[in-house]
Amino acid sequence: MNKCTLCHEGQYLNKHVVFSSRRDGQVVVVEGVPALVCDVCGDRIITEETAREIEHIATGTPVHSVPLYHFPEKVA
Repeated sequence: MNKCTLCHEGQYLNKHVVFSSRRDGQVVVVEGVPALVCDVCGDRIITEETAREIEHIATGTPVHSVPLYHFPEKVA
């Protein structure tokens, strides 16, 4: 495996991760995404092919719906 390009300490390992982002104002979460993950700092790398597949999945019908919570804003 390759040395981490972020921390320069760890090694990238093949793992499956949870990917989350916003798309058209909606939160999108995809489980089981293949990625290279640094065993020290947690940096993640996905391939262009995986990114395209995530985009394709995100345009489909969600498998599950989960509650979404917002952290309260503190008033100083």
